[in-house]
Amino acid sequence: MKLTGKQIKRHKRFYSFFKWLLKGWIQKKFAYSFEKIALPESPYIILSNHNAELDPILLGICFPHTYFVASEHLFNKGIISWLLVRYLSPIPRMKSRADATTVLELRRRLMQKCNICIFPEGNRSLDGRTMRPHTSTGSLLKSCKVPVVTYKFEGSFLTNPRWSLSIRKGKMTGRVVNIYTPEYFFKMQPDEINELLFKDIYEDAYQTQDIKMIEYNGKNLAAGLESALYLCPNCKKIGRLKSDKDDFFCECGLHTVYNKYGYFTGGELSFRHYTEWYDWQKSELKKLSYDNMNIQFFVSDTGLNIFKIDETRKHIKLTYTEIKMNQQQFILSNNKGEQIIIDNKTITGMSIYSRNSIVFEVKQDYYEIKPDKKHIYGFNARKYLDLYEFYK
Repeated sequence: MKLTGKQIKRHKRFYSFFKWLLKGWIQKKFAYSFEKIALPESPYIILSNHNAELDPILLGICFPHTYFVASEHLFNKGIISWLLVRYLSPIPRMKSRADATTVLELRRRLMQKCNICIFPEGNRSLDGRTMRPHTSTGSLLKSCKVPVVTYKFEGSFLTNPRWSLSIRKGKMTGRVVNIYTPEYFFKMQPDEINELLFKDIYEDAYQTQDIKMIEYNGKNLAAGLESALYLCPNCKKIGRLKSDKDDFFCECGLHTVYNKYGYFTGGELSFRHYTEWYDWQKSELKKLSYDNMNIQFFVSDTGLNIFKIDETRKHIKLTYTEIKMNQQQFILSNNKGEQIIIDNKTITGMSIYSRNSIVFEVKQDYYEIKPDKKHIYGFNARKYLDLYEFYK
């Protein structure tokens, strides 16, 4: 729906007040600094890498009034969602789905001389490295015919790891990498544009940290790691890893410490840091799943809340509380023995949102899975996404 002039004025007033009120606190809280640079006249599109949960806020204090494309789950949080829509009016996008309504709304706002920010990865980094832009990004930018500003964060993954339960204070920086005119993209193919954008915003958290070795101080530094690391390198079992304060360990006796630099110390690990462990577990899970192509091999979890999302984005809670998956099937079940058995071939998209929740699409049906309060720290969504990506 097209915004009225009155709505845009309200959004701009709130945006300016927010910057005035919180800019100094945010910079201090995150040890965040950014370069100032001359920007093109509105409208333009900002594209940035996405590592920290509060990246939109960090970007917001660097740029004039901007509308953000945001995951649809932000629009189902009651009064918070109402406030976001009234005073910031983010543009909703369904994760794991190519949402035409998002593109239409984005074009409307550009026509109203509004700036737009897109995180082209479509998600926060899972492993500390920038993911490739969504395949449709290049086509979208080429067709919008407005300037494009690329922006890169450094230090945000180790400040606020996707799996963590806390924010650490170290150092974060942000800078404009390039400003492209519409004419620059005119003779380029969409995939060439995507490659150019990826090069601009790519960040490898540990590649940077190997050089700079910045301290990221905080409490309970390892807490939450089991929501990202699911496979023990010692016993090769899934789901037995636990965290406590700075310690990370397995039921088999493996023990290591996550230190203030973001590295593992002790435990005779062959991994120096999280990204190396993450890469290893994905390759091992792939071997396990392909070595056991029959029904015997499954990853599974209980204690879940499962929702079906209708065309109006209404969340309908289902009776199912358990899931399991292998290379062939994704199964939802409950304690009554009822099941929904989904052929993986029919899953058209899967993603993780927030810290550790799954959204996936089966033909025209859209589902959301997240742990209940008792299982919020033990649930690991990554293994399901990894299996899906192996199949895809």
